[in-house]
Amino acid sequence: MIKKEFKLKNLKSWISSNSSNEEPRFESSQRWNRRLLWSIISTVSVGFIYSSIVRIDEVVIAKGELQAKGSERPIKSPIGGTIKNIKVNEGQKVKNGEILIKLDSSIYQAQIQGLRLNVENLYESLKISQNILDIYETLFKEGAISKVDYLEKKIAVQDIKLKLNQANSKIEEIKAMDARTRLSSPVDGVVFNLIPSSKGYAVTEGEVLLKIVPDGDLEAKVFLTNKDVGFLTPNMKAEIRVDAFPFTEFGSIKGKLKLVGEEVLPADQQNPQSRFPVLVSLERQYFNLNKKNYEIKSGQSVSVNFIVRKKRLITLLTDTIDKAFDALRGIKSDRK
Repeated sequence: MIKKEFKLKNLKSWISSNSSNEEPRFESSQRWNRRLLWSIISTVSVGFIYSSIVRIDEVVIAKGELQAKGSERPIKSPIGGTIKNIKVNEGQKVKNGEILIKLDSSIYQAQIQGLRLNVENLYESLKISQNILDIYETLFKEGAISKVDYLEKKIAVQDIKLKLNQANSKIEEIKAMDARTRLSSPVDGVVFNLIPSSKGYAVTEGEVLLKIVPDGDLEAKVFLTNKDVGFLTPNMKAEIRVDAFPFTEFGSIKGKLKLVGEEVLPADQQNPQSRFPVLVSLERQYFNLNKKNYEIKSGQSVSVNFIVRKKRLITLLTDTIDKAFDALRGIKSDRK
């Protein structure tokens, strides 16, 4: 009985000693958890305040290439009709006098062919009538026929000659109209803002079909989608990076937005989205590295960065959340 009481006392003392040892440990763990929690809250709060105050640049990036710049020459259709053949592509280099677009001229060709056949017949008639007139003139001089008969044949010859002159004049007139169906470049330059994309395109008189940018200093021609072009403003600052000159080594060239094409370019196999052509002027035509100038060249590919606006850093998070909610709403609507 005494042994049992002794064991019971030892057990109580052991439990008491262990519980007293655990209390400091538990309190230490609680203090560490509270510190960790406050550290997290403080970090999140500072981060939220910082992201709400700090603004970053929102950049739109456009791809394209360098090309010669100049006063754009609009190429207008001198007559109405349909396009038979487009002989150039967007951004293609062309020479002065080079044919750009050919309008359908079948109606003029048919008219010219008919008139030429008529001219051949008139020449045959003139040859016969002239021979008859020569005979009548001899007979008239010999007194074998009257003057009236002779004058009738002479008038007939003159009438045929008049018809010949009229037919030849008409041929030249139609040739001039036919020549207007061939639209050519007025200068050496580059094709810009080519609107028609295939033959059969109906045009009206005076309609601008494309523009030619004359050779000269270089500018960047890039393309932007519809969702990006809305942020652009005239003379917006731009940063031009030429792929042939690594940015980390050569840097970039500053520039300004010069022109946004009025006509959207339709989507194709290489570009699944419709695009707007954009022209960007350059502050200089070279890179400088180690006191040496490196000239840029027409046709070199470029990336142009447009700083469209300043936005709060936190909007990166909110935009992501908005997109996630939009995606969820889209999934729900599809299920319905």
